Amino acid sequence: MFKPWNAKMPSKRALWVMGGVGTGVLAIGIVSLFYPPPSLKEAAGTMHGIQKADKYRAAQMTAADIHLQDPELQSLLQDDKVRSVMSNTSFQALMQNARFDDLLKGASGAQLFKDARFADLMKDARFVDLMKNAQFLDLAKNERFVDLMKDAQFAGLMKNTQATE
Repeated sequence: MFKPWNAKMPSKRALWVMGGVGTGVLAIGIVSLFYPPPSLKEAAGTMHGIQKADKYRAAQMTAADIHLQDPELQSLLQDDKVRSVMSNTSFQALMQNARFDDLLKGASGAQLFKDARFADLMKDARFVDLMKNAQFLDLAKNERFVDLMKDAQFAGLMKNTQATE
């Protein structure tokens, strides 16, 4: 009989040992892939990172949580003047202005809006015309003008009746 490369044939015992080792490795591989089986409650099983989303599980809202029956708010929202102001693009831009938001949140802004003199100023047609004037709006954006308006000495000078006449 022809024997290539002078190789010896393995014995039957060596074949049985190699077959047993191969079967054991295969059994360990199968068990490690499929054991433990995933539970019915947990869909993730052996696949890491895939789990049921619990992000939308909040307490059920009740009728007490929803306040739609506020008569003052309803009458305010149905007022034609309020609706026209809310649909005005200038008003919408003002509501999105960060500086105006800071004014509303601050204590000085709350005092300003409660002051009757400020309410009278907002009703004055001359002031409304001034706020529409493009040159004045450019001046109001000037940093030096803003600093002047904040200056205490200038405010004292403006209160002096002799200086303003």
